[in-house]
Amino acid sequence: MEASKSIRFQEIKSCNACGADASESKVLGSRLDKQQGWKPWKKKGVATTVCQCVKCGLIYANPLPTLSSLEETYAIDPTEYWNANSLSYDANKGYFSREVAKAVELLRLVSPSKSNLRALDIGAGAGKAMRALMDHNFIVDGIEPIPSFREVAIKVNNINPENIKLSSIEKSQPPKEYYDFITFGAVLEHLQNPLDSLLKAYEALAPGGIMHAEVPNANWLIARIADITYRLRITHYTTHLSPLHSPFHLYEFTDRSLVALAKRLGLEIASLEFLVCSQPNMPSIVQPLLRRIMHRTNSGMQISVFLRK
Repeated sequence: MEASKSIRFQEIKSCNACGADASESKVLGSRLDKQQGWKPWKKKGVATTVCQCVKCGLIYANPLPTLSSLEETYAIDPTEYWNANSLSYDANKGYFSREVAKAVELLRLVSPSKSNLRALDIGAGAGKAMRALMDHNFIVDGIEPIPSFREVAIKVNNINPENIKLSSIEKSQPPKEYYDFITFGAVLEHLQNPLDSLLKAYEALAPGGIMHAEVPNANWLIARIADITYRLRITHYTTHLSPLHSPFHLYEFTDRSLVALAKRLGLEIASLEFLVCSQPNMPSIVQPLLRRIMHRTNSGMQISVFLRK
């Protein structure tokens, strides 16, 4: 993180997922404000402590670092934050189609004949998920707080500016009980207070509607291997989270933490799936074995959850 950026640290008193006292969480280690590599003790920088709730398994930074604004945090060229080749929906037609199909399937279980389904994409980014929803005949709105990301959605992916509001979920005022499907995509882990953001989305979700999020798995096998390596080298660092550098992940979730959030919101788990995803940083010779282990132990990189109101 650039030295010119001012960082504030907020002490966390309770687990954002289950509400357990944060004093009972265990410390996993320290996380630097840059990519750590295998020898983080040789690097200089600002660090924060990474903790894990012993009750539900949520991993979070404590103290929680924040900048003065989202715009300051994400003052990054979109082609650097994402791969330049992945910005265009037209060049990545399969993007988000699996998630949209699952949402439609779950919605049809309750309202098989309902037409004019409405969707809200929170943290719409480059607008690719909005385009995927449009291709499945949803009426779609988006919320995106970063001006440069919103510009990509408009100029690259042809999103109507009137349909993508420049706002964070925290500052937005979506209509009550209006949307059939609300997706956070890969956003929930970036938010200062996931519970409050989910509550605001809950208020905008129509009865019987579906809310979706894809979040980092706190039990990801590769992260566990990296942390074991750190312990063997007798160091206090951890690879979990990236609260002080891109992609600015503040939380990692378990199935138990997602169940706890759903319970506090009065939502039911309609679907929960562990996703292995690609492992580009691992040698190709070991990837087949790692994928098999992750499939069998629910230790893939992501968790995809669909919640019903």
